[in-house]
Amino acid sequence: MSTELNTSRIGDVVARYFRYVMFSHTWEGEEPTFQDVSRKPVYEFDPHPLRRKLRCFCERVREDPEGYLWAWSDTCCIDKTVPTVLVESLRSMYNWYRESALTIVVLAHGPVPPTLKNNRWMTRAWTLQELLAPKSIRFYDRDWNLYRGDTRPNHKESPHIMRELADAIDVAQGTLVDFTPKSLGIRAKLRLASTRQATKKVDIAYALIGIFSSDLIPEYRDPEDALGLLLEGILHRDLDAKAVLDWVGKSSQFNSCLPAEISAYRDSPYTSPPIPDNEMEARVAELRAALPQSDVTTFFKELSDLGSIGFTYRRLSLPCITFPVSIDTCTGYAEGFSVSEQGTVYHGQAVVSSQLKLSTSCATLMPQDEVVLVYPWIRDLLAQTNRPEWDDYTRALRLVVHLEQPFRALLLMKQPAGTYKRVAADHKILVPLRKVSSLRDIGAKVLEIR
Repeated sequence: MSTELNTSRIGDVVARYFRYVMFSHTWEGEEPTFQDVSRKPVYEFDPHPLRRKLRCFCERVREDPEGYLWAWSDTCCIDKTVPTVLVESLRSMYNWYRESALTIVVLAHGPVPPTLKNNRWMTRAWTLQELLAPKSIRFYDRDWNLYRGDTRPNHKESPHIMRELADAIDVAQGTLVDFTPKSLGIRAKLRLASTRQATKKVDIAYALIGIFSSDLIPEYRDPEDALGLLLEGILHRDLDAKAVLDWVGKSSQFNSCLPAEISAYRDSPYTSPPIPDNEMEARVAELRAALPQSDVTTFFKELSDLGSIGFTYRRLSLPCITFPVSIDTCTGYAEGFSVSEQGTVYHGQAVVSSQLKLSTSCATLMPQDEVVLVYPWIRDLLAQTNRPEWDDYTRALRLVVHLEQPFRALLLMKQPAGTYKRVAADHKILVPLRKVSSLRDIGAKVLEIR
């Protein structure tokens, strides 16, 4: 005891007393519930395998030389019969794992001896945050032996285990060791999530709340709505159109510019190769002579004034460059690209390409339909010309050169109400390298997409 109050010492003692250990595992059926542990101590459970799993977890926590007093498992530490408790728990889960003194992982399903890459734990939606969030983590095999016999108290300090994990999910070891929501880009996080599954599909979105610092409130609604709301929030906050809109697959009923399944994000967005300085300067000189200055500067100003991407009531306001398209149809096989079973191949012409091919099994296009090819990666395009030593005319010419490079485009079909709907293609629409001879048919607009 001391005659002088030592708040720092008191704080350290209290913090040490309340350190807790989290459990990470894959659900296997009728796991023990909040009500089960309220009626009977864990150590008095019957020998059922799922109850034994919880008991073994508690034993490892109790036996740890660090002297932990508190253990938490999602199976029985959330009263799921109270909706408000469940919702708040789902929203808080990332932070709980982040602030844990230790997270214990049991690899109950997989080959023997176990490997991380081929284990079921690496395929579940919720376990992604349970891998990334904790500062300290320890892996056990199905028999509750330390993974690979590694006796380190924190396996995030094990070079061999971290290398195995990094290779399994294609992420830098440093990111795994000290992950924060800002340490990975949006598309990188979506790619990690794209390989995960959940028993309830809505959980695929809710398991990402902490990883994206989202304010999404879990409601067990339609899975496409849950994912749509998550992606809407990401777009609204980060304005990164390429990370969210560059995908191939089926459109969501939430909004046609968003995918129905998170698996659409497995492939990386397309990035045009860099333009050598000498080629850039030569092409800028050619464009100075070929394009009227007024057309170039007017287009550049219109593009710069478009504003940011927006989402309101499931309607996407998309700033983009538009290219008119005329389409004919034919059913069958077109050399050089994939056609879905019972799909239709569409041939057409666009300002940016004399021959446009599109394969889709998700929509029906008719020659009279008004369709438009769009380039929505405006933020990236303007960023490449944002140098203070360039005047607006030079910036505009350089922007046109970048626009001549290959790019992935979206195809939109105009609806009777004047809004647009994305035509979800079965393959990536890649506009090839070409030269812009006129800006008269190219528009800079904000389109409303449902």
